[in-house]
Order: sequence, then C-alpha cells, then structure tokens
Amino acid sequence: MSWQGITPTPDPGFMRKLKTFDPALDCEFNREIEKFIITQPSRLKSGRLVAAIVENPGKDFYRQPDDRDLRVLAKADFERKDHKRRIKEGEDYILSEHEKSDKRAEEAILAQTKDNGRWLKRKLAHAAGLVGDRVDPAFRRITPKSKGYVVKDRRTVQ
Repeated sequence: MSWQGITPTPDPGFMRKLKTFDPALDCEFNREIEKFIITQPSRLKSGRLVAAIVENPGKDFYRQPDDRDLRVLAKADFERKDHKRRIKEGEDYILSEHEKSDKRAEEAILAQTKDNGRWLKRKLAHAAGLVGDRVDPAFRRITPKSKGYVVKDRRTVQ
C-alpha cells in the first residue's frame, strides 16, 4: 500500500502532554504501517526505537494518539532505572556485534585479496583500460633489440 497526500501530524495538545511525561519521547506518523508511532532516542544506526504503536482495533483507519497512549506508557514505566539500564545494555550488545561483524567482513576481504594481489591489480588495470587484450606478465618486460625486422604490431612480425 502506498500513502497518498499529506502526512498527518499528531495533535499539539497530545505532544505537550507527551513531552511533559518524557521530553525524549516523540510521536510521528509511519507511512509504511499507516499508524502513529511513539519513539524514543537510541544510539543504534536508526537513531530511534519504537516505544509504542497507536492502534485502532477493528478499524481500517488510523487514530490520533490520546491519553490512552499516555496511560500505556505510564504502565510501561519508562522512568525506571532498570528499564533504562536494560535498554543501554541491549544497545551496547548490538553495537558491539555490529563492530565485530564489520571487522570480520573487513578481515575476509583482506584474506581474499592478500594472495591474489597481483591478479587483483591486473584486473583493476584491465577494467580501467590501462592494459590491452594481452595479459601483462608479472615480471618486468624487456624489449628485445631489433635485428632488422620491421615490427608493425605486437602480435605480427615481418
């Protein structure tokens, strides 16, 4: 489904109440699921985590967030220190896994190119148009001295 038209914005009165409840929380309309979502800041690549989704059970259209959603957030008790510690630990774990994965991918690429450095340089030179159809040898080319032959092309000698 694609969303046509202007993106809806949450009610300003609800936004004031939400910012009073927790200044870090934000509310925005998600076009993919066609619902309002309440987000909280995160250190992950996306920058925001979904704290709540504003549901409208049994209806096909979205609803504006209201006091019911604030009560859900209050029941979730976002201000507990334990809750924030668990989120921080989860983010630390995910970030460390991302770093390990990036490092493993970098090492795999290095391992693939370490032994085939000469081959890789030749392929890159060929792709850049620096080498003709013939493959240049890995050693230094020595130009033979002419013995009276006329050389018209590299491949033909008369």
